[in-house]
Amino acid sequence: MDTAACKNETNFSPKNYNQFYKRFKTTVIVISATAILTAGTATVHYVNEKPLTTEQVAERICPCIVGVIQYRSDRVTESGEGSGIIISSDGYIVTNNHVIEGANKLEVVNSSGKRYQAKTVGRDSRTDLAVIKINATGLRTAKFGDSNACKVGEKVVAVGNPSGLKLAGSVTQGILSAIDRDIDVGNGPMNLLQTDAAINPGNSGGALVNMRGEVIGINSAKISGQGYEGIGFSIPISSARPIIESLIKYGYVKGRVKLGLNCRMIEGVTAKANNLPVGAFVESVDPKSSASMSGIKVGDIITSINNVRVTSTRALLTERDKHKPGDIVTLTVFRRRTSGTLIFNVRLMEDRGYASETEDTAGW
Repeated sequence: MDTAACKNETNFSPKNYNQFYKRFKTTVIVISATAILTAGTATVHYVNEKPLTTEQVAERICPCIVGVIQYRSDRVTESGEGSGIIISSDGYIVTNNHVIEGANKLEVVNSSGKRYQAKTVGRDSRTDLAVIKINATGLRTAKFGDSNACKVGEKVVAVGNPSGLKLAGSVTQGILSAIDRDIDVGNGPMNLLQTDAAINPGNSGGALVNMRGEVIGINSAKISGQGYEGIGFSIPISSARPIIESLIKYGYVKGRVKLGLNCRMIEGVTAKANNLPVGAFVESVDPKSSASMSGIKVGDIITSINNVRVTSTRALLTERDKHKPGDIVTLTVFRRRTSGTLIFNVRLMEDRGYASETEDTAGW
């Protein structure tokens, strides 16, 4: 999903910058996110079983997948449909934020067709995760695996409701194509699993499952464009667990930090072609952030954080995430307009993932 272009004070304009990427430009469609938790009354299951057949996997996971329907006040009929995973016997369900965002009313339909009213427990648009709750007991819950143990080439099954309830409980099979993809789906960079198991709109919140019937992620996005096929993404469980725990406990992600910037990496080839350093190109700045107040501008390139070189998105985010809200980090910035290097001390903000509708959308 393309990040909105911004004005630049230098000759290295977003227009010129984007020309380099034009050849590789595709549309990333967000269709879901990730699963699991160990909070409240929900229980996480860990199992270590021998591989099952596809039929056995489907039999195990399908009763744990639900349809999630949202209604808005400006529409007579439903305004959207997605999927969800039952994670506790008393009605906690993980789905995607975009499945429920903007809803005035939520309805859940289980695999047998029974309908429930649902309420929002917490949601996080940064990771596209949400937890909702229905009033029920004795529900069958999904079992969870270890996404850190996943291997490229491992067989997986995707389960969800492509195109809504008409195709509820659809099962597709593929492999893990990659386990370590840094992808920006519109709310900031995320580290995702890649799969060629068919994923389509309506699968949002559905499960990606290994051949032991364990949920290892939630189908979250796909690349859509002419010449592209079988490129889907899921958020790994290990990344999702603390987020979902926090959503259940606080209703938002507590203690997560951000700089208040939107950036795009300038890597080796692009940097060399434009006579620029490798680093994070600043595309927008939250006007309420310490970064803005300290003087960081659109067009700046962050080359290091706390003396750690920014050679990749992950390098910057890993160093940033070692800190808590209120901590100060030191950014080394190249400003082409002056052909000089500047040093800024930036106080980190708490990133609630748009828990407040007025929160800025800067994802870094």
